[in-house]
Amino acid sequence: MTKKRQTGVIHLRIPTTERGVDGFVKNIHDVFVAEKKVVFDGDHTTVARILCEVDPPVLSGAYRGTATIRIPMTDRGEKKFKKDLLKETRADKRITFSGEHDRVVKIFQERLVRHHITSIFIEMIEESGLPPWREPWVTMRPRTGRPSGRHYQSSFNAFRLNSVAAERGYRDPRWVTLEYAAESGAPVRTAERGRGVTVVRAYPNPVVVYNMEQCVGASKRRAKSRPALRGAQSIVDEYEKREKRLGLRISHAADASYNHFKDEIATPPIEWFRNPSQYYMTLFHEMAHSTGHYKRLGRREQNELRQFGCDSYGREELVAEIASCLIAMDSDVVNGALRTNPLVRKSASYLDDWLDAIKENPKWLWQASKEADRAYKYALDIDGFRAKARKQAIDRQRKKRNG
Repeated sequence: MTKKRQTGVIHLRIPTTERGVDGFVKNIHDVFVAEKKVVFDGDHTTVARILCEVDPPVLSGAYRGTATIRIPMTDRGEKKFKKDLLKETRADKRITFSGEHDRVVKIFQERLVRHHITSIFIEMIEESGLPPWREPWVTMRPRTGRPSGRHYQSSFNAFRLNSVAAERGYRDPRWVTLEYAAESGAPVRTAERGRGVTVVRAYPNPVVVYNMEQCVGASKRRAKSRPALRGAQSIVDEYEKREKRLGLRISHAADASYNHFKDEIATPPIEWFRNPSQYYMTLFHEMAHSTGHYKRLGRREQNELRQFGCDSYGREELVAEIASCLIAMDSDVVNGALRTNPLVRKSASYLDDWLDAIKENPKWLWQASKEADRAYKYALDIDGFRAKARKQAIDRQRKKRNG
């Protein structure tokens, strides 16, 4: 689909059927990672419909006029460009871009990255039959190569980087940008240029990062002491202590569940599980559910969760699934139990519904992951996130009372 015509410039052939859209987006993504110039070959209207997420992405039939849209050369004109492009595309006009096409890629890079990563997750789920966040290597928490060694907190970033590390055999959990690698005296090797991974660091702006093993002298630059993992029981105790003031209770019962109305988490006793990690993964899952209470993050209205199998129920399960694995990454939970955990079978029953929802609306997974990130930050009170969330919850309740 791609053809290189001259050094530094890649011509991308625009698809003529809906079947080729994912491959076309992947090629644009690869060009973005490789920092190459791009030229679109074909009908620009198709590109416009893909970028503006207007269905169907490939037009069939007559157009209702034509529109030539000038691509802005500065950041100031980006907002107007997006607005004009969406307006003309929805009017079913034939679109022609005037200007440098790689600027279009930059303007819509966040949307392209989201589309690309979502398609990768769908492929991973269809091939393995398991959610990618349930892989046994998921607890190797990726982090930046800077002195702070800060973990990637976004679920998309964490799972995507782990996926690439497992695929390529990287054992170093550190990732750096091209610029920082050069500044720190360990530049990315020439042969590795263009093999970076796109992550969303300063949302919504994607950046490209490289593993330390792709850098010159990586073997000599040993990682400093890895940030200490927290005890699983201490995570539970601290969460229970904080949320007890809001009425949360954690008790033992025959089945694991979270009662949204009583604000109560119930799990079987630890002795009923094959190993402690299964117990804590189950408890983390129910903790993630509890963060959605209206006194906390207020993800869903209570009456929406009454019907098992409804869209809200499936989405809430996806949020809890991802959030619980993020919590596990910061704990000393044993890796080996992630695949054997009974919750894996439970989550597998939702996979088909999740896939259908994601394919119908690519934003679905992206939005659920953002909610999972918030649940994770609330459960562990990352950077004082709980105080901010509580203030928002109080404001929501006050606004609702004043009606």
